[in-house]
Amino acid sequence: MAISIPIPLAVFLLVLARWGVLAVLVPNTQLLPLPTRLRLAGAAIVSLLLTPLHLLAVETQPQILEFAWMLAHELFIGLAIGTALLVVLEGLKLAGQMISQLAGVSPRGILTLGGDAGSAPHGRLILLCSLAALLTIGGHRQLVEASLESYRHLAPGTPLATQDALVTVTRLLSVSFLMALRISLPVMTALLVGLITAGWISRVLPQLNMIVLGWNLNAVLALAMILLTLGGMAWVFQHHVQLAVEYIEQLWIPT
Repeated sequence: MAISIPIPLAVFLLVLARWGVLAVLVPNTQLLPLPTRLRLAGAAIVSLLLTPLHLLAVETQPQILEFAWMLAHELFIGLAIGTALLVVLEGLKLAGQMISQLAGVSPRGILTLGGDAGSAPHGRLILLCSLAALLTIGGHRQLVEASLESYRHLAPGTPLATQDALVTVTRLLSVSFLMALRISLPVMTALLVGLITAGWISRVLPQLNMIVLGWNLNAVLALAMILLTLGGMAWVFQHHVQLAVEYIEQLWIPT
């Protein structure tokens, strides 16, 4: 005898699958150190609010195998949206990591080819200030709105085109890398000029120990340049977040 699942329960579990994966992935534990149970509890509350709006999405009571297939699609959609948002945040971490390594204050990242990007002081400063600017302009509401917009085109249980998802992830990777370059390039240029100047001074005045003084000057110069360009970094981050939201919407609105 085939076992069927009631429609309200099936819709609730499908909505919970999409929002549960999204709540676990975004924001990550470095930004918001909340336990997984609290994240899933918040996703369950949101799912309870959205379930009555999507009861007509499932016409008949699904069987166990059919429901498992629908649940897998919902998990994939939540994973695609969460991964897209994480890729954008990784661009900020990459920018901070490159600045910290060139400034000589993050040797662990150099030795481990990455390491914990959030532990770099410059990376944490850029990340927190950019996120503060994002919250100030209401970027979090744009991300939530984009996630809710997915239900207009992808009802619970509707499969997502894998080809469109791969194309969107590729675009988001390019956006993340371009954002990291645009954020870190002014500071890295100033640091390279400082290194060349320190090398020239060490040749002209060898009695000055520029090998020791140079790294300290690099750290101070990096901090000063970050403070000078912080407004531009927030603007660049805002611009690329809007691009990321547009690319995420293309997951369910193919062009």
